Amino acid sequence: MTPSAVHRPSRAARLVSEVLAPANLALVLPPVVGWHATRPDPAGLAWGLFTSLACGLLPLVYVLYGCRRRWWDWAGARRRSRQPAILGTGVSVLFGTVVLAVAEAPPVLSALGVGLLVGLLAVGAITARWKISLHTSIAAGAATVLVLLFGVAAWWTAPPVLLVGWARLRLRAHSLGQVVAGALLGGGVAVGIVGMGG
Repeated sequence: MTPSAVHRPSRAARLVSEVLAPANLALVLPPVVGWHATRPDPAGLAWGLFTSLACGLLPLVYVLYGCRRRWWDWAGARRRSRQPAILGTGVSVLFGTVVLAVAEAPPVLSALGVGLLVGLLAVGAITARWKISLHTSIAAGAATVLVLLFGVAAWWTAPPVLLVGWARLRLRAHSLGQVVAGALLGGGVAVGIVGMGG
């Protein structure tokens, strides 16, 4: 077996982990949810894009800035370094959620913001003692929201959650228990999101 063949699975796992990273999913999910809430009126899509800004883009910029300043590592390998990144992300999500609520945006988007905030707080608290997977939490949460909103048509979102779990295990970023716990946390929070949003 050649050296390239040995490293190929790790490259694939890294690609999956990067493409389906929490920040990317937080960018893509809100516009879909917003569009679904008000279609064919484009107002929901516009609010979804704002939610993506507050819950996805601004946190991503913050995390990248922290990586550049060496406050934490991009992969989140050091458990304790994850908490400041999660806290900063939570501040941005809280800001966006307050704006959504005050401006009377579609309730499901406000609920999505609350759900992201609850999920981040839970992951941050658990991370103090155990490195639960944020990747599988967000992936499972996004998949659950889409399945609950769109029904059977969105069942294709389930396999990517398994793929994310495989990638995190393959990269040795988490244990199996941490991957499964993250998925259960994200799925549970997502059920509450859809319930709150009506």
